[in-house]
Amino acid sequence: MSALLSLTYGFAFLISVLIPEVSSASVLTTNKRKFVLGDFRNLEFRSSYTFKGKRLINHVINATDAIDERFCRILCHSDYNGISYNFCLVVKLGGKEYDGDLESSPNYTYYGAQNACVNNECKNNATCQTGFTDRGYRCMCIPGFRGQDCKICVTILTVRKKEGKFNENKAYQLRVGNLSFLVYCHLSGTNLEPCGAGGWTLVMKIDGSKGTFHWGSNLWMNNQTFNSAGGQTGFDDEETKLPTYWGMPFTKICLGMKIGHQQKFIPVEKEANSLYSLISDGKYRRTSLGRNTWKSLIGTQASLQRECNKERFNVMTSVAHSKARIGVIANEQNNCNSCDSRIGFGTGGFPDDSNTCGNIALDGLRADNGNKRIKAVGYILIQ
Repeated sequence: MSALLSLTYGFAFLISVLIPEVSSASVLTTNKRKFVLGDFRNLEFRSSYTFKGKRLINHVINATDAIDERFCRILCHSDYNGISYNFCLVVKLGGKEYDGDLESSPNYTYYGAQNACVNNECKNNATCQTGFTDRGYRCMCIPGFRGQDCKICVTILTVRKKEGKFNENKAYQLRVGNLSFLVYCHLSGTNLEPCGAGGWTLVMKIDGSKGTFHWGSNLWMNNQTFNSAGGQTGFDDEETKLPTYWGMPFTKICLGMKIGHQQKFIPVEKEANSLYSLISDGKYRRTSLGRNTWKSLIGTQASLQRECNKERFNVMTSVAHSKARIGVIANEQNNCNSCDSRIGFGTGGFPDDSNTCGNIALDGLRADNGNKRIKAVGYILIQ
């Protein structure tokens, strides 16, 4: 029996240091295994939460034989729902918030850790686990729910459907990290064809006639909001950049452009931790929509040169020529060295550096639909 406990003790010590769960961005590789830094667990057992001659009842989730108190602490640490323990009973709730369930027991000592889940920011029946991430906790969402606190626009849509409520397109309260803010959620699924069903979360709105979101703007590279009030309204001309740009994972993007009274949208199947993670490092990341799909954002007036047709995030082949944070560039020559036409978001370069969202093409450079200088209002939503 003692040999078995010694083996279990060694394994428990390993997993108390490295928790091999995957959900955040920073990854550490050790002995060909990957561990995610955001999922390393840290429990702080305080002397003020230690009670000799006491044990906590009514919250026990596991009981086991133990060789010493240190083994109990390691076992508690490695059970993601364990926050405190009696020597040796691992119990589900910690800190001092359950003093009423402490009972006298001379042969026991109760050890409690600080419990970041006391106020439980996790929504929609998610499980709150203490000791993870820089917030001190993480939320384990039930199927159908996502986000740091299991509450995003698609989650709101799910809840409202269950409650039989009308799917109203408006601003809802969301949370990204420590930030709680109002953001426009498009729940109905209409007017965004062909992006599909509702539950879309607004990230950015870009006025192509302004330089706010030019290719070279720092707003593509930082974690700062811009005009958060603009993120509470729908498809108008008010520019915005929300915390959803850097703090919300997704599997789909819906891109839209408004030209006058015309609005067109296209879907992009892309999974990422955030839009920031796709753009801020400046690396090329390929899309595969095709030139005709990009042209559909503009409608019948769209024009591009016929060659190159390079599309991606951070698409650029020459500093001086056309480029886009999200979009497609084209050339009249059978190469991509000097692209003079584009359709995209966060654009810049020749032949019109002032156009930051929309379509640029010059007839004299063999554009397929003539000369175009179309400045659009761009919308970026995620799901």
